[in-house]
Amino acid sequence: MHRTTIDSTLQNLKETEKQLVQKLSPETAQIKALQSQQSDLEATIKQTEVEIQKLNQQIADDREQTLQIQQKFANASSDTKLNITKARSGHFVYLADIVQIDDSGVRYQIEGFAKYFADRKQTPTILTTMYNDEAYRIFQGYKQNLRLDPNIQLLNLYDDLQARKPGLAARKVTPYVDADWHQAPASDASTIRYVDSTGQIQQEVTKRAENDQVWTVDRYRDGQLVIRDVYDRAEYLSVTQTFAQDEAHTITLEQFYSTHGNVVLTKRYKPNGDLREIQLLNSAGQLRNVFATEEELSLQWLQGVLTGAKQASLMLDVRSQVFTALSGRFQRVPFNLTPVVSEIPDPALMKVLNRPNLIRELIVTKKAIARDLQELFDNRFRVIVVEAVTADAGDFHVVLPQARG
Repeated sequence: MHRTTIDSTLQNLKETEKQLVQKLSPETAQIKALQSQQSDLEATIKQTEVEIQKLNQQIADDREQTLQIQQKFANASSDTKLNITKARSGHFVYLADIVQIDDSGVRYQIEGFAKYFADRKQTPTILTTMYNDEAYRIFQGYKQNLRLDPNIQLLNLYDDLQARKPGLAARKVTPYVDADWHQAPASDASTIRYVDSTGQIQQEVTKRAENDQVWTVDRYRDGQLVIRDVYDRAEYLSVTQTFAQDEAHTITLEQFYSTHGNVVLTKRYKPNGDLREIQLLNSAGQLRNVFATEEELSLQWLQGVLTGAKQASLMLDVRSQVFTALSGRFQRVPFNLTPVVSEIPDPALMKVLNRPNLIRELIVTKKAIARDLQELFDNRFRVIVVEAVTADAGDFHVVLPQARG
């Protein structure tokens, strides 16, 4: 009897244990899931801490870079004037770039732009600040195909710094080819691809389709683009670009050469591709000035052109950053600013326009805008209405090309 009782009790305990295990199984699974989530969270926190450390280091590096730029600027030569080509005219128009004529509307705009100055017996100089080795060719097309004054000049910041002038005698460039290389099929007819004896790409030479001139020479290392040389239309080396070894082929350095072969400007970029600094060099390769932005470089060049001309006047789009920057650069602007207004400016620009002794006249594209501005500024300056052109040449009106930049 006693043995039977013990066996029964043991059996009951086993059943109870079994029931408890079954009851605890979901809770055990939940505990394991929570432990897994906790582990993932700890890994995420650790990774975040690493990213924060990287970000803090980047911030520290940027601050150090800023201090270095400031120090370079402080120690740079006092000769900070750019290589300014003297313009024949005191009347200037700022456009960030010269654009190709691609429709009749642009044609009418340019002809109207020329007529505006012709009616006033003025010969303007066009100022541009973007790098564009096609600019002079496009501008010559304007002169040949449209009714433009042949005395109109085009001055570009980069052409000025690089001493590149219209009519520069062309020369023939023969890119280096190693004896171990041979030609291989390329992506298009204007490109020559060179590979080594193992079939790995070493160099690509791209030529301008219309005249067979060398345009770019790409050099590779271990199958990755490393350096690109860019030649102008006279086949002078214009720019050398250095690339990071990443999938995006990020540019890390650009060096701009004069037609004499010396580096006159360098641009350094951050790992994310943003501009770090621009260094301006003299003919001996010595640092002349340091700029943190393209705008700073453009403003100094524009200032040099404008202050070097007698009774200079500059026409530009009121929405251009150059207008805002130039108007805020001087207590009293030493040249005449003539903004082109196509719509009522926002409050910030209205405040700039309202500065005493800043502007003498405005050019607007609609009579309604003229009335509104005269009322807003109490007739303090002259407003010239330049209405949109029509396609009918017999009903021709003046229109100005919009400035970009």
